[in-house]
Amino acid sequence: GANLQLNCASVGQFGLINQSNGTITVTGASSTNRNATIASSTAYRGYIQCQSASSSYFRNAELYNLGDSGLASRSGLAVETVNGANSGEAFLLENCLIHDSYQGVRLTSSSNLNGTYGQGITTNTFYNITNQCIYAYTAAPFINNILFSGNTLRDSGSGIMLGRVGSGVSFTNNTIYNMGNYGIGLFQSIDNPTFSNQTVYNCGRPGITTGGAVYFTDESSATTTGVTFIGCSFGASGANYPA
Repeated sequence: GANLQLNCASVGQFGLINQSNGTITVTGASSTNRNATIASSTAYRGYIQCQSASSSYFRNAELYNLGDSGLASRSGLAVETVNGANSGEAFLLENCLIHDSYQGVRLTSSSNLNGTYGQGITTNTFYNITNQCIYAYTAAPFINNILFSGNTLRDSGSGIMLGRVGSGVSFTNNTIYNMGNYGIGLFQSIDNPTFSNQTVYNCGRPGITTGGAVYFTDESSATTTGVTFIGCSFGASGANYPA
């Protein structure tokens, strides 16, 4: 393993940037020995940015004390316009700890990050995230074919926020709890994503289910189609709040 410390004297002064056509691989020893770390060493946080047409692989790593509320590209771990179906483009976040950051992972205009291409966001743990643990959005038309599986999201601002998410986006076996806001938030146009075996509880914002497990914004309600929930448990294994 290896440790990268971003020693910033001001917010966002330094970041780990994987530029277009670049490749970065961060791999720890195992899921119980995450001895590859990237973090800020001061109260002024740095960031990780995976730019368009890049390949980034994070396995068994610990990423923490990253991101701020300024530019989206330095929100924490930002992935921008990566299409896993293209040669030389990839994003994988697997068996990692992501914590004490402004935002967990932010996917912008990225698609085809799933098992077909050996990619996705799988079996990670997010906690103490100020904003969303997972954020996925594109301006147009839709984000397609992304796998989010086996993740634990806890004790943060919000769990998952999705905007303009389309077919082939699959959420399976994720556990989300102790969120100050919503567990799963859907906004703008949503077209045929699937949520299966989700457990969501102790989430603060009122939504279509008690405790704010799932929240549809006003702007999404008229254009949300084909959202499928299979075998999900909302509000189980703990008290919801507010009462």
